[in-house]
Amino acid sequence: MLRACFISIEDEGIDLILSFALEDEKMGVRSLILMRTAVFESIMPAAERGVRVSLEGGNNCDDEILVRVVLSSEKIKIVTKSFSYKVNLSRIDAEELQSLAKFLQKMNFDNKFEIRHS
Repeated sequence: MLRACFISIEDEGIDLILSFALEDEKMGVRSLILMRTAVFESIMPAAERGVRVSLEGGNNCDDEILVRVVLSSEKIKIVTKSFSYKVNLSRIDAEELQSLAKFLQKMNFDNKFEIRHS
């Protein structure tokens, strides 16, 4: 399981971005990024709309569309059609976790992905 050192939420401008800084023995730190550019989605095919997920240095060549998130106070599971990422959130404080949950709801304004709480 990957461990998040911290999270970053960007809610200004055109994009909605949620980033997880992950500890990595080989690379030091790498980013798992969830990004949505809702302003431009109306001109995109329906299958390409939603939150894009990418892992820095990961195997996925193209961004994947988010399908499901399972969130608890200890971890988050991020699921796309092709990949699943489990992230340990033990270093993230309660206030940041609340912000994370609210931001996921904002990113999911059209119910394009499922949010579960465990």
